[in-house]
Amino acid sequence: MEDVKMKKRWIFMALLAVEVLLLIFMAHKCLFDERYIGTYQESDGLPVGETKIPLPRGSYLITVDYTAAEDFAYCQMVAETSHGRYQGEEVELLREKNQRTVEFYLNEPTEQFSVEPASYIQEVPSVHISSVTIAETRRMDMRDGFLLFCLFLLLDLVLLAREKRILERFDAEQKQIAFGLFLIVLFASVPLFVNYLAGEQDLEFHLMRIEGLAQGLAAGQFPVRMQQNWLNGYGYPVSVMYGDLLLYFPAVLRLAGFMLQDAYKVYVFFIQMVTAGTSYYAVSRMTGSRKTGLLGAGLYTLSLYRILNVYYRCAVGEYTAMAFLPLIFAGLSFLADEEAAKRRRGVCCLIVGYTAILQSHCLSFEMAILFSGVYVLFHAKKIWKHLRLLIGTAVVTILLNLNFLVPLVDYMLHQDMLVSDVAYGKTMQEQGLFVAQLFQGFHYGGTHSQPLYVGTGGDMSLTMGLPLMLVLFLFLWEALFYRTRIKEQYGTADWREQCGLAVIMCLSLVMSCWFFPWEAVGRIPVIGRALTTFQFAWRFLMIGTVSGALLGGYAIRNLGTISSAEWKRIAAVTFGVLILVGSSQMTAKLMSTLPAKIVTGTDGIHTIEAVINGEYLPEAADKGRMADNQFYPGEGVSLQSVTMDDGRYIFYVENQSGAESQIVVPYLAYKGYVAIDRASGTELATKQGDHAILAVVLPPGYQGEIEVYFREPLLWRLAEIVSLLTLLVLIGVIVKKRRYKNKL
Repeated sequence: MEDVKMKKRWIFMALLAVEVLLLIFMAHKCLFDERYIGTYQESDGLPVGETKIPLPRGSYLITVDYTAAEDFAYCQMVAETSHGRYQGEEVELLREKNQRTVEFYLNEPTEQFSVEPASYIQEVPSVHISSVTIAETRRMDMRDGFLLFCLFLLLDLVLLAREKRILERFDAEQKQIAFGLFLIVLFASVPLFVNYLAGEQDLEFHLMRIEGLAQGLAAGQFPVRMQQNWLNGYGYPVSVMYGDLLLYFPAVLRLAGFMLQDAYKVYVFFIQMVTAGTSYYAVSRMTGSRKTGLLGAGLYTLSLYRILNVYYRCAVGEYTAMAFLPLIFAGLSFLADEEAAKRRRGVCCLIVGYTAILQSHCLSFEMAILFSGVYVLFHAKKIWKHLRLLIGTAVVTILLNLNFLVPLVDYMLHQDMLVSDVAYGKTMQEQGLFVAQLFQGFHYGGTHSQPLYVGTGGDMSLTMGLPLMLVLFLFLWEALFYRTRIKEQYGTADWREQCGLAVIMCLSLVMSCWFFPWEAVGRIPVIGRALTTFQFAWRFLMIGTVSGALLGGYAIRNLGTISSAEWKRIAAVTFGVLILVGSSQMTAKLMSTLPAKIVTGTDGIHTIEAVINGEYLPEAADKGRMADNQFYPGEGVSLQSVTMDDGRYIFYVENQSGAESQIVVPYLAYKGYVAIDRASGTELATKQGDHAILAVVLPPGYQGEIEVYFREPLLWRLAEIVSLLTLLVLIGVIVKKRRYKNKL
């Protein structure tokens, strides 16, 4: 026995040594290997069009010097590989500039690389490229090293689990459940398993958010508030107005060398796992059955509305929030329980659920609060007994999220933005659904929402899906004919829970339809404004989906009481087949209709148009003005040098006039920007100039070097400290209780 242990120990040590050596090799390669660099002038034969050059495998920065007489000029990096033609992003060459640097990944060597210029308007002469510089970067080696480390870590965990016999601690049913959850996540993630990125609607907006976080972190900012990569460098406060806590994960992957599309796909896969896990946890705990928990996870994770959000709408905030919605209903259910341990579990679920939703999508958080109120009203007697616990949970959640809430409220109150002037009631009325749409089991429409007068033709698959609607009717059948038997078997409280979920599901479906009077609701003072901020009435399908999945767990479980186990299995299998067929058909439609896009970074994204409706822009802002990101000195002002360092402009300026003057800096005039004299540390006054662009006020005779950057207000920093302290206290309480429990 000792010989066997010694042999295993030597094997583990040998594997560890191999891993360390390989990681050292990758680190050396990343840090010290020579990098390809080449500059091609017109006289040398540019790698443009028909002229091609060889390139080794690697990641590159391609700098193109050009002249574009008009707008709508583009270029694209192209390589012929063993897998065929490989194309990078199509990059716009702005007429106002004469140089563009593009990121390009080449996963295998090529003998034929070139830059292809293009124009979308035939009358416009082709863009003239005068020079191409190709510089290899270390990003691909960083990515390969990171992946190698992850592979070794996974291998070590597998060996450790085998040595400690961890898998033997799980029974056969638990292993089957784990395999079932794996299949659910796999089927939900099928569109990710391609070498490009497919998506519509909000995809570019959220890719810009991830890249903005990555660039902010690289510049030493934490947390990132003002993302400078938007609007041609003018900056956009998307991290102030839109929670992005979980998006730091793909942002870190981006810093580790991943292409933006791969970092995004890893994030989507991660959210699929979280969604399957939280829905399984909620349904299995609430119904007391692991198998119904698995069915509930399938109903929710593969629901058509959620798949629509992930792949068609690319609504990152909404589908991230949906991953945590099951925890809200589970937490409220546990909070109403008589058992103290369950109530503590409910508090944990609510804190995690509300925090994750708030830090992902404000509209989903408002919806979660609204229907939490409906749930509390339905279970008022039980929850009233534990009202102090509910209030305490709310207080802790607020303290934990002050780091996001304080900047958000500060900007809503003190920053002029377009988001304040939207008539949502009328918009929601126009975007209601027909009842017929709720029953759709397959997707044949388009990728955008259509107004009522168009009908259902060409509309997105805005539906609950056939499986979830059948769940509702199955429960109604059980309620009409077998209510007494179910109550006797599971108790009145359990039955009330089921009825509450059915009411919430029906209410959310009615609120998503065209006949719900949203325009009238919007005219109610104060309350109307709060209830009509959701923009689209069909957003309430989110609540219908989660309540339907939870109700489905109960409805299938009830079949075991009112019929034989065989009928219960038949029903579960039927629902499973419907779920898989419906979701697979939708993802197949997606993969066959959406165009393939290679997204290395944000070079191919129009950073001005990526704001879409520009809800967070100042009212006076003009997007057309931002194509030109130049400094504009005022009368008598001389600008001598300008540098950009980690998102900060540094420039030397002289005010040679005898009066106060200004210099316009290419930033939008958001609250938080400061101008500092670098020699004395004195803060210069700033103001909002024309088109809401920042202007630095220069006193008479001023000369010196000025640094302009975004600085968080002190109040925001204090809020972050409070949130951090709250988190540390929560961790301390959890650790202390676990130690006390282990001693017992």
